[in-house]
Amino acid sequence: MQYVYARETRRVHQNNKDYIVIVMHSVLKHNIPEISGVIRVDDYHQSLALELWNNKGTKGIAVY
Repeated sequence: MQYVYARETRRVHQNNKDYIVIVMHSVLKHNIPEISGVIRVDDYHQSLALELWNNKGTKGIAVY
């Protein structure tokens, strides 16, 4: 499978907490040619939120 996607990173402050949010999604307008015999995924979306957890690690939530 082949993915053509964009990734955006944002910092969000909500409920007195800081998060790093990464959003990835398909890009439909591009100049990358398709490869014969390879399936191109054109409806891709993923989100990831990261938060400092108890000053000891990172807690993450992913949505596909």
